[in-house]
Amino acid sequence: MRNDTRRNKPPRSGRKARNSGTAGRKTSEQGYPDHTAQERERMQTGLRILARVIARAHLSRQASGAAALPPPDPEAGN
Repeated sequence: MRNDTRRNKPPRSGRKARNSGTAGRKTSEQGYPDHTAQERERMQTGLRILARVIARAHLSRQASGAAALPPPDPEAGN
């Protein structure tokens, strides 16, 4: 059976067989290894814009005094 790097290796067994993720794995760029530098920059720009929109909406809600009401407690009854 081949692994992700297309090398023939036997499947893992034992305690760590289910472990996956990037712990211990070295990538060329942190976070988005499958994207080009231009794609990563564009994604970061979009995320920054989204973060600004969210922050402004949050701050405007706080300034207007409109607090979010907590959901009704189902155990309290009607």
